[in-house]
This record gives sequence, structure tokens and C-alpha cells, in this order.
Amino acid sequence: MSRHMAGQIRDGYFAPVINRNTTIPVSRVETFSTIMPNQTHVKVKVYQGEARRTADNLLLGEFEVSGIPQGPAGQEIEVRFTYDLNGVLEVEATIVATGIKATFVVTRHARDLSEKQLKQLKQAVEHMQALKLHPREETQDRYLLRRADRLYRELTDEHRKLLESLISGFEEALEMQDPAAIESNRSALESFVERFDQGDL
Repeated sequence: MSRHMAGQIRDGYFAPVINRNTTIPVSRVETFSTIMPNQTHVKVKVYQGEARRTADNLLLGEFEVSGIPQGPAGQEIEVRFTYDLNGVLEVEATIVATGIKATFVVTRHARDLSEKQLKQLKQAVEHMQALKLHPREETQDRYLLRRADRLYRELTDEHRKLLESLISGFEEALEMQDPAAIESNRSALESFVERFDQGDL
């Protein structure tokens, strides 16, 4: 990752997406931006490690994302890391403005795969698609947020402030895609909605 520092662009910074001790299977996404005007492509380098600088981590591979529309710096690219129980890591980069995607797959034993192993790898990647459904797109989560929004309009100012805090906490947990945080915040929001939606004011 590159950064603007003291008027200069400096490369070599590490941006962790899946942290150590994360429960797998897991799918996490981070948004990055172009740093130069009219930049039409970016190179995504995939590392393993925890050091601040990429030079101190293990390079797993790299791939290029092309087709970024010309324009000012700040064009967004979403990079999603999906890791399964078989040790398969899929990195998918999406140009937000166009939906163009580029994908890179890393396995523990990437070299000298047999035809059978390649077939198994393809099946594993296909199964990983289910992990990419963003929590905010889950039916139960969308329903809960709609219900909370409807209830918000019916409450007094005092209760609205509390509900607003619960909704914001839940939405933030959904964006982080942290299962534990989602469950905790969902439970708190559901409890509030169940209580007040029954007219217990």
C-alpha cells in the first residue's frame, strides 16, 4: 500500500485484512483508493505477516486490476479476502465505479497440482462464493433494520436516541463483518425492538 507523506508518495506499507486468530472460514473486505489522477490500474500484492512494512512480511503473490475510469485520485477499489478451512485464499478486487473484477487464488501447495487437485481447488473456490454475501444483505439483518427504522418514527426523542445508538452499532458491526460483534449488536437491537414494538412505552 502507498501513502502520501510530507508531499511524497511512499510505498511498502502493510494493510492487514484478515488478522491472526480470526475464525475461519471468513470473508473480509477493505476499500482502497487510487492516489494519482487518471490512474487506470493498480497492482495488488498479497502478503502474510504482521509487520508494518511489506518488506518484513511474506509475499504470497500479486495481480493487476485494470480498467479504472480516468478521473481524480480517490477512485475506489474494494479488495475482498476469502479464506476457507482447506487453506485456500481467494483475493478479489473490484473497481467500485464499474464493477470490473480481478481474482487471485493462493493455496498452501500452489505448485505441481494434479488435474484432480485442480478440480478440487475449483470446487473449493465455488463454495467460497457463499462466504462473500455481505452480512447487511442477509434477510434477517435487512428485516431487523427495516423494522427498527419504522419503530424509530414512532418513538419519543429520548427513546429515539437510544434506538439510533443501537442501529448505528449494528450497522457498524455489519460493515466490519465481525461475527461476534454482529451477534452482540443484533441481540441488543432485537431486544429493544421487541420491547418497544409491542407498545411497552
